[in-house]
Amino acid sequence: MQDALPTTWFDGLSPQGLAVSVTLAQGQLLVQGDGLERTYALPSVRWPEKSRHGPRLCDLPDGSSLQHANAAQWDEWFERQGFRPSWVVATTLSWRAVMASVLGIAVIAAAAWRWGIPAASEWVAPQIPLPLQQRIGSQALEQIQGLWLKPTAIGSDEQARLRDRFGQMTQAAQTPEQRLHLQPPVPWRLHFYKAPALGANAFALPGGDVVLTDGMVELLRDQPDALMGVLAHELGHVEHHHGMQMVVKTSLLSALVGAVIGDAGSFLTAIPMLLATQGYSRDAEREADEAAALFLHRNHIHPRVMAVLFERLRKQAKDKSKDSGTSVQDVLPIGLASHPSDAQRIAFFTNWQP
Repeated sequence: MQDALPTTWFDGLSPQGLAVSVTLAQGQLLVQGDGLERTYALPSVRWPEKSRHGPRLCDLPDGSSLQHANAAQWDEWFERQGFRPSWVVATTLSWRAVMASVLGIAVIAAAAWRWGIPAASEWVAPQIPLPLQQRIGSQALEQIQGLWLKPTAIGSDEQARLRDRFGQMTQAAQTPEQRLHLQPPVPWRLHFYKAPALGANAFALPGGDVVLTDGMVELLRDQPDALMGVLAHELGHVEHHHGMQMVVKTSLLSALVGAVIGDAGSFLTAIPMLLATQGYSRDAEREADEAAALFLHRNHIHPRVMAVLFERLRKQAKDKSKDSGTSVQDVLPIGLASHPSDAQRIAFFTNWQP
């Protein structure tokens, strides 16, 4: 028999193999052994892919198979029949091609992280319907409550006064064009919580949930205009969809990680933690500061009132660092730790011009 390959055939039912010989003729695979003779059309045969190690397993359309322990012998016979491995298989067998592929994936992933994902998140975030943003924000708030937030000690009357004043100032801060077109202000819901771990702080979640800690209210109780500026800063994050951008970035990153390593679930479950603990980019913080400055200006308050916030936060951090022996940066509130420097922000608000 011309160019026959001795190998082993299994019927798919019994573990006992049968010694056979295989050959190719007239577009068919011929399998012959003791009392066995079968032919298979070549397109119906599932040929094994070439690899560096392991036996060759050839699946046949009737459920039987050929198993050949000597991989090199099978590959030599296979190539003599005129078959060549696909370019994908050939690539996996070349260490140079594998290294080039790994390098290419790394470059693509880095470019996606540096430029692609941020650009995509900036475009996608504003397109997400408000009800969905509010649902994401509410779910994040529920999880954050279990981590750091406790019932507020701020009285209901003071809460009502702060909400009423912020609501009035939000209406007053609308541009004439917004009033002309009857556009509603940016949606917001103000929540008060005691948060010993966060100290004097405030943060915004997608959809308009804004959390103000008791520590921040106490810090600025005698500076109500500055407190309104803090809320306006957080509302600026909502207006520019910074929190939603972070959610989209995390989701896109999880997809990228899933494509590379096949497991991204932990990234998505970490979204609430990211929203509360990870600072926005400096560009996002500057946008929020600009929104706060405009908000105060449109309410006939010069943004320089915000300087007292950073001066008191810095003093508070220094006092705490002396008591604990840590650096000032270590004791800054979580939501403020990655903001631009105090000196830069004081200069921005003090020198701000419309």
